[in-house]
Parts: sequence; C-alpha cells; structure tokens
Amino acid sequence: MDTEDRPFIHLETQGQRNGNVHIYFGERMGDPQPFILIVTPSYVAQKTSKTLPINIVEVQTYVSRNIAELRATALRHRTAGYTTLDL
Repeated sequence: MDTEDRPFIHLETQGQRNGNVHIYFGERMGDPQPFILIVTPSYVAQKTSKTLPINIVEVQTYVSRNIAELRATALRHRTAGYTTLDL
C-alpha cells in the first residue's frame, strides 16, 4: 500500500506548559509510531498576525480551526520520512 493511500488520522492533542500544542497523527489509534506536529505560540502569532505573547487557549483555538491544514502539513512531512515537525 502506497504511503499516501494509508489512513492518516488525528489521534490526540496535548497542550504543554510552555504554550506549545502537540498534535498526534497516525494510521490508527494506538499507532506505535505516530507523527507529532508541534504548534508553537510564535507560529500562531505569525499565522494570525498577532504579537507575542500568545496564550495556550489561542494556540488551541488556532489548532481546532485549522486541523485539516495542519493534518495536510503533517502528512507531507510523514511522507517525506519525518516523524516530527516543529512549527
């Protein structure tokens, strides 16, 4: 099965104390090697044209509203052989 034909689903989202949000994607629940996309406050500030500091609620709101775009970014990098990406 080609990598692009495999399922790639949003498994979990975890907020971190430093304001980052880790989004886990994989082929199925319990995926032993999920792809981890790390969304930082500085990335959200850039994408939303806001200034830092950006709080965790703003980062989580951005993630919720843009999960499809973030999934596509994660899938591109997973297909290229990466296991994690910091934005």
